[in-house]
Amino acid sequence: MQWRPTLDAVGLASAFGGWSAIFLAQVAQPLLWVLPAGFAVGGLCAARYPLAGAAVVGCTQALGLLLGAPAENAAGLLPALACLYLTGRRVAPWPGLAVLAAFIAVIAGTGLEAVRAVIGMLLFTGTWLVGRVAAEGATQVQARRTIAQDLEERDHASLTAAVVERERTLILANSLRVVGDAVRAMHADTARAAATLDRDLLERVGTRGETAVADLRRVLGLLRSPAAPAETRREAGPGHAARDEPDAGASRLRSSDALLGVALALLGLGEAMLADASTLALALAVLIPLTLAARRAAPVTATLACAVPLALAWVLDVALPHGGSEMATLALLAWTVGSLRDRQGAATALAPAALVLTVTLSALSHTSLTLSVIPFCVGILAYGAALAGTVRRRTHHQIDRRIRDAQTQLQASLDHAVASERLRIARELHDITSHAVGAMVLQARAAAVLAGRNPDRARSAIDNALHAGEQALTELTHLDAMLDDAPLALGSGELVAVAERLAGTGLRISITGELPADPEVATTAHRIVQEALTNAARHAPGAAVTVTLSHDEDRLRIRIEDSGATRAGPTAAGSGFGLAGLSERVRLHGGRLRAGPHGGGFLVEAAIPLPAATPPAEVPPTQPA
Repeated sequence: MQWRPTLDAVGLASAFGGWSAIFLAQVAQPLLWVLPAGFAVGGLCAARYPLAGAAVVGCTQALGLLLGAPAENAAGLLPALACLYLTGRRVAPWPGLAVLAAFIAVIAGTGLEAVRAVIGMLLFTGTWLVGRVAAEGATQVQARRTIAQDLEERDHASLTAAVVERERTLILANSLRVVGDAVRAMHADTARAAATLDRDLLERVGTRGETAVADLRRVLGLLRSPAAPAETRREAGPGHAARDEPDAGASRLRSSDALLGVALALLGLGEAMLADASTLALALAVLIPLTLAARRAAPVTATLACAVPLALAWVLDVALPHGGSEMATLALLAWTVGSLRDRQGAATALAPAALVLTVTLSALSHTSLTLSVIPFCVGILAYGAALAGTVRRRTHHQIDRRIRDAQTQLQASLDHAVASERLRIARELHDITSHAVGAMVLQARAAAVLAGRNPDRARSAIDNALHAGEQALTELTHLDAMLDDAPLALGSGELVAVAERLAGTGLRISITGELPADPEVATTAHRIVQEALTNAARHAPGAAVTVTLSHDEDRLRIRIEDSGATRAGPTAAGSGFGLAGLSERVRLHGGRLRAGPHGGGFLVEAAIPLPAATPPAEVPPTQPA
């Protein structure tokens, strides 16, 4: 495929060629004018192929040395720094290290004095490291963006459905085992007592029933207790907190900064003494790094303070050593300025200008154009690296916030779905089991009382108990399917069957009215009637119970009223969650339920909105049983 130069490649080529031409303009060696062309070719290659571009630039620098280019000429500085950054940014570490070693070898071959050679090597190494850090940061940002996007685009419905299905499986495995075992044991004892009318067996049915109700109460209590939400994992991790420099302790002077300033001041003093500098130069060389003591507490003040000795050196024409101490000071000040937070207001706006002034004064005090470039390169590199790190941390913080928000929304959706499913299972489990267990206990105890004086009625009560147990076991077996499928349409047969089973306990039940054809509303109405009749059988033996279902325009109204206990009779404890479950069912339809003592008995009333255009299903009235 033919390669065509891009705008970036042309820009790099122009910058490389123009930069080298400026620094070679004063060199009276015509052969050296081939170097700008070589650097320009390196720029064309480096934009797309950093290794190739670095190789061309390195060879061009070596060629310049062979052709007699001055050692301190900065013609190849910008091309070398740019290639090193691109190599660190876009090339694997080991090939990049090889390129860095090659450029350091070029510096070693120029014959620069030791201090300037070390500064150049550190500058090259720092540039390559900045490129590596930028590459790592870009990778981390992209990885976090992918996580955030995945969380934001995740199908909450399918994920919620899977979690709810797992939760349901776990709940049913426990609940059905506990409650189902009790109902099966009661049914077995009742079946054995059917032939012999053994009072001990019948009493054991009642005792097992009380135990089953206690187990049911425990299971329902667990299901209805607020589920502890699963801990939201912080995908972002603690290593990417939005912690920009300066941190919480930046408002006060730091001993570490002061010690660093003193150490660099001693280094500057040694460099000035080795260079046989004047007494004033010695003093200025010491003052420059001492300003670092306030670099984080007052970055603008520290940067301007550093500018003062540099300005004096320029105005008084004092020859400073311009060694590692001064360059390290400029790099640290530039790093601090690049790390400032927006919340610092005016300091953030003034600090870059103060840094430019300080770096410019350092450059002006140099004796050659080539050396004056070094402070700018140091300042730009350190400032750019710190600024990029600050921007990256803020980007991490924003993405991490997106991740947390998406996780919170997803977790809230899951928690709500799981809680709703737990309540739904609790309602169905209660309505299936509580009615059946209560009916079996009441019928078994009634049979135990009647066994000696009226065997036929006792056997009838036992038959009712067996039928209630068989129905409960059937419904428990199919509970999982019932939770998935739409509710079955219920009619008069089911309500009449409930009334007939509980009539054996001594209740006198009459039902009038109509069930709606809508299966969901009909199921809720059936559960209300079933629970109210079961409670009447438990707490009001011998009562007359009137069940009325009426339609008032767009609402189904249900009224179940008992007259109160008229005699002593067998009793059975309830789970304590029946009315709460009924209230939840009614609220899900947008209706309301009221229950409480009324007259000498108990009254349950409910009003449930009906879906539009849903004709009621006929339920013939029943006479008191």
